[in-house]
Amino acid sequence: MVDMAGIEAGIAALGGIGVPTVPSGGSAPASGPDFQQVLAAIQSVNEAAADFEGSVTGASSGPGGSSSGTGSLGSSVLYGTGQSQSGGATAAAGAGGTGYTAGSVAATVGGSAGSAGSSTASQLEAHGVPASMAQLFVAAGDRYGVSPVMLAAVGYVESGYDPLAQSSAGAEGVMQLMPSTAQEYGVNPFDPSQAIMAAAQILKSNLSGVGGSVPLALAGYNAGMGAVEKYGGIPPYTQTENYVQLVQDEMAKLGGGS
Repeated sequence: MVDMAGIEAGIAALGGIGVPTVPSGGSAPASGPDFQQVLAAIQSVNEAAADFEGSVTGASSGPGGSSSGTGSLGSSVLYGTGQSQSGGATAAAGAGGTGYTAGSVAATVGGSAGSAGSSTASQLEAHGVPASMAQLFVAAGDRYGVSPVMLAAVGYVESGYDPLAQSSAGAEGVMQLMPSTAQEYGVNPFDPSQAIMAAAQILKSNLSGVGGSVPLALAGYNAGMGAVEKYGGIPPYTQTENYVQLVQDEMAKLGGGS
């Protein structure tokens, strides 16, 4: 969730840390801000910018010239492709220019915000998840607060990552949504990006309803939460019991445990 107040506070902190001075004719700062302060400020922006795509611009000036920089706030929702620009890292030529700007510091946020998502996607790909699917699992997981590994494991057990899969019971697409469920969430079950987002919402709801229990959330995905509530646990259906075990086994293979 985007915390705009947190983003603004973090950027304000960056702007208030101060800038190092650059000696005339030199390139190395003679003095500068506490690096730990910089890291702390960047981290606060990073945390506040979850699921956010935008940019931050900062500028500074000195007797010898001025500089400005724009840094993109990346997001793991964008599959870890947060971009950074280094504009403003060095002041315009001249004596005493200040070259360490809020903009140039903010430019580092994109990479750090996207690194976790990129790492998870790479992990999934390394275990056989198609690259395009891995990115979608990470995006949906980040958006709805569900483990991308869990989503990928469900996708594998449901359809083997086949976006056109159809079951004899009528379930459709990579996440095997029933037509009524797809209609409820307003998605095309044969569009992986839409189907995976819907599945993430379903699993998030299931997890919330069972205190975060992964086995029970999976049982609910397979047999319906009504059955889970009726039996006070995993329904005594062989198919559902096998399903829960298969998904947890796949999660372990993908590196997400159970």
